[in-house]
Parts: sequence; C-alpha cells; structure tokens
Amino acid sequence: MVDVAALSNHELRDNLIELGFQPGPIIESTRRVYELKYLQMIGEVDSSDSGEGEDLASAKPARLTSPVKRTNIPKPAPEPAAASSSSASDSEQRQLTPAERNAKWKVRIAAVLALAIIMYFYFGSN
Repeated sequence: MVDVAALSNHELRDNLIELGFQPGPIIESTRRVYELKYLQMIGEVDSSDSGEGEDLASAKPARLTSPVKRTNIPKPAPEPAAASSSSASDSEQRQLTPAERNAKWKVRIAAVLALAIIMYFYFGSN
C-alpha cells in the first residue's frame, strides 16, 4: 500500500500528471480529493470504495475560518451639468499674468527636481 500522506503536494501532483490526470492546485482543502484520485488511478482503491467509507464525490474541502464579508460600494455621484460650470468663481476664470505663469512653472520644476533627487538617493546610482 502506498503512503500517499507522506507525499508532498508537489510529488502528489507530479504522480497524478504521470498517470495522465491534470490536477488543479493541491492545497489543504483539496489534498484529500487528490489523494483519493491518486489511489484510484493506481488501483489501490475502488472508485466505489475509498477505504474509509468515503468516496471521491463526498470528500469535502476544509471549511472557511471566517465568513466572506460583502460590502456595498456606493455609486459615484453624477457629474454636474455643463451649465453649472459657468458659475465658477472669477478667480478661476481670469487669465494669469506672465509673472504668475512663471511662478507656477518654477514651482513645478522645483517639485520635479526634488522628486528626481529623492529617487536618486532612494534607488541609488548604478
């Protein structure tokens, strides 16, 4: 009699593949099913008798330790209509002066340079 319990999951999987059976993942909850299938394929167990009064169809996987939690994801709020965009404040609608545009670009460039320096020291120079 083959000691299937002594086989590792990888060895059990390899043995089943050699016999022409393509098993799924062998984990704690599926191992018993594949052990029985292996014993059936090598002829040590009849398909109607698993040796322990349990056939392959009645082998049950382990129970989950915690129930699956379901959450309701809220739907996003609809975007406001295009007409409401005309009520934006005057500060958002006014044109920037060249000095303000330059100041914004300077801030953006400084942020990019700071990020580049941080990445240089974090990832190192190779």
